[in-house]
Amino acid sequence: MMHFSVRLFGSEFEPKVLDGFVTEELLSIVSPGMKARNGKQLDYGVCVFRVESISHAARLIRKINKLPSRGEIESIVLELNYEYEAQCNIEFDPGEIALIHSMGASLAISCYRDSLEA
Repeated sequence: MMHFSVRLFGSEFEPKVLDGFVTEELLSIVSPGMKARNGKQLDYGVCVFRVESISHAARLIRKINKLPSRGEIESIVLELNYEYEAQCNIEFDPGEIALIHSMGASLAISCYRDSLEA
């Protein structure tokens, strides 16, 4: 099973600038000034949104790029998490590769074995 998400990161990036503008499911959020587990104050912001596909990610990123003030987003990552049973094979067609390139996003792929498999 494949799961896609979009991660936005930046020093001094405040995810609240996206409130009311982005309707995708928010998976996680970190704002500058929050405390890390070790008690140190964070100087960066991160938010991760669930998306259904590469084209959905592209629409989300286009929407964010149209914001008059999108904060200090320094990196955009399209994340693909792939749960497999016996073998991990992922293939992208030329249109999907072009779409990923047009987003200006990095692509991160994580493959992991189905935990129910013996």
